[in-house]
Amino acid sequence: MLSGTGNCIGYGIGKAKVQAGQNRNIQKTVVEYPEAELARFDAAYEATKITVQALLDREVEDTGTDGEKIFETHLAFLDDPGFVDAIRDMISEDAVNAEWAVREVGERLALMLSQIDSEIIKERSADIRDLYITLLDHLDGNVAVDEPEKDDKSGRKVLVVEELIPSYVIRLNKGEVAGLVAEKGNITSHAAILAKLKCIPAIVGVCGLMDAVKTGDLILADTFSGEVYINPDEQTQTRITCAAECYETEQCACDAEKAEDAITADGTRVIIEANIGTPAEATLADEACAEGIGLFRSEFLFMENRTLPDEEKQFLAYREAAEKMGTREVVIRTMDIGGDKPAPGLPLPAEQNPFLGLRAIRLSLQRKDLFMTQLRAILRASAFGNVAIMFPMISSMEELRDAKAVLEEAKASLAAEEIAFCASVKVGMMVEIPATVTMSDLFAHEVDFFSIGTNDLIQYTLAADRINQAVAPLYTAYHPAVLRQIALVAKNGHLSGIETAICGEAASDPLLLPFFVGVGIDRLSMSPNLVPTAKRGVRRCRDYACKQLAQSVMMLSTATEVKQALLAYQESCKES
Repeated sequence: MLSGTGNCIGYGIGKAKVQAGQNRNIQKTVVEYPEAELARFDAAYEATKITVQALLDREVEDTGTDGEKIFETHLAFLDDPGFVDAIRDMISEDAVNAEWAVREVGERLALMLSQIDSEIIKERSADIRDLYITLLDHLDGNVAVDEPEKDDKSGRKVLVVEELIPSYVIRLNKGEVAGLVAEKGNITSHAAILAKLKCIPAIVGVCGLMDAVKTGDLILADTFSGEVYINPDEQTQTRITCAAECYETEQCACDAEKAEDAITADGTRVIIEANIGTPAEATLADEACAEGIGLFRSEFLFMENRTLPDEEKQFLAYREAAEKMGTREVVIRTMDIGGDKPAPGLPLPAEQNPFLGLRAIRLSLQRKDLFMTQLRAILRASAFGNVAIMFPMISSMEELRDAKAVLEEAKASLAAEEIAFCASVKVGMMVEIPATVTMSDLFAHEVDFFSIGTNDLIQYTLAADRINQAVAPLYTAYHPAVLRQIALVAKNGHLSGIETAICGEAASDPLLLPFFVGVGIDRLSMSPNLVPTAKRGVRRCRDYACKQLAQSVMMLSTATEVKQALLAYQESCKES
């Protein structure tokens, strides 16, 4: 049994299929005729372009995924002379086989990108690895890389990979694979989030995985505990298989009841909302019966284009989401870019530690022209639906008050131009910095709601970079310090009569759901496909039991103890 971090959406059971990747055995060979190797590479290159373009064309039709952007990035790499010429030069000058040149150049570029202090650029490192693997597939004559194999349900495979790659995950569907297990990676990575969006059970950060598994081994992956069993005994097989069957039955019930409200057995209402990055994803939220949009990540409008979006383009995007949700609230977070999330149209100086640098509200207040444009666009959209505004990465009262002052200026400018907007639009703030948690009693008097961003709160609290594989075991939502902070924010919010939401990845963790209910979290926002499960989970909660659980886990000393207590509580609920 090996351990990693799971995405808490079920069980992956099946025969292992070890994906060839960086670990495939490629020998360096000196060739007599480099021209022939160049011809082989050129043929594989052209075939790869056709494959990627076909994938892009398919993803253009699917507005609910990030596939379009990923495959556009792949085409950009293929069109980059620096990448292609480096491979061709190595083949001709060193007289080596094409496979060796592709792997060497690809891995060098991937390594270089992975060492840049930018989350977005590090994701490009995963993309380049996937791209050179596709090139290798074509060199090997395996041209059917654009359609993963489809087995019957009894024969579905658990894909075992060294690293979970976004562009590969985007091609998969739940019906095609039983699960994903990766030796490297963090559960908040782009690839892991995509797997969760597609409802594919996944476990990442499984040390020693590639040495322990071979194709054909029986794999049982429990994404709740993070445990990966390799060729387990019959007792373990029976236990995990029964748990998986119960989970599948539960998911069918969740989908059948998705339109029902999330109300505990004692009558406490919890609002279950969706996170989106594009207006098109509001359709997914609506189909899942989400009760609103708890987080519209507006920075994607800035990151996906070479030029900055003007007021009209932003307004149309925000209005589209607001209109799709009708009377349900749409919380639009102002741009969380800068540092680790660069925008092509907004070049910024490199920073040694971007997570602690010029980003989010700090950048907005420094570039008030951009901030004013965005606030005007959001306000204009508020005339077409139930829109709220949320400021990210607030660390001081001065920042919050300065942001609110710019908002008032935006309102005044629209009023002077006689442009319609909602004058009473709600204003909230992200709580993702320990200093903000400590002062949440004071901040609560200044805003209409809190939204806890657990992804950043965890890394700032535990001093563990959430995209650094070396410290991945330290990054956990189960740490008592993190849970105590969440409880404190909810308490201070209630004392001032405002709601507290959670919009980070932890919001969809079924193990943490009863804890959130126990400390009085009012709203949970997550990937649209996970909304029905969360709603049913709330309906199965009892207030008193959840409060007792919350108090008990906050008295524990370690994240391991907390997780064990939450798992034990989950099992006790199943038995009762």
